[in-house]
Amino acid sequence: WAFRKAEDSGSEIVYIVFNIPGIGPHVINLNYALPQLFRTVVIDGTSQAGYQIGMPAIIIDGNSSINMGISLYSANNSVISGLCIRNFRYNGILCNKVNNARFTGNVIYNITRMLTDLLLGEGAIGFLSSSNNTVKGNYIGTDVTSNAYNNRNAGINIQKIPSDRIATPASSDNIIGGILQGE
Repeated sequence: WAFRKAEDSGSEIVYIVFNIPGIGPHVINLNYALPQLFRTVVIDGTSQAGYQIGMPAIIIDGNSSINMGISLYSANNSVISGLCIRNFRYNGILCNKVNNARFTGNVIYNITRMLTDLLLGEGAIGFLSSSNNTVKGNYIGTDVTSNAYNNRNAGINIQKIPSDRIATPASSDNIIGGILQGE
């Protein structure tokens, strides 16, 4: 619902924050694909009460039947933080022609389709023709307890990108594990 409203809002920057009552984590089970986002969006999972680093209080679950989690197209300067994104077939997050975006503090796992063509950007986080993006402090293919999940796809897949930053400084490294192909 929030994703559809974000695209329809007409705002230059759209903020999606969470305030779900009750004790989390709160699982959003998807029965259909989320719409692709074409405008700058800030999706802030850290806004949900109960959020802890490495243990998001908001879980977006594709039920192993949805192809992509969050798909951004030309949504420059977007920020996705503090979410658990799991059980998608091709991507947890896909960026196509996205520049200057930041992906921090997310937990992404169970991206299960075996890669057939790395050039499609398939992976927990995939980039196609994008640049100057930052990926830091994420758990990819694992979680804060070091569980390795069924990840048959790449961790971070970068295609046709001149300059992206994958974790800098060292204190903000990504933890990548449980990946059967690529990294």
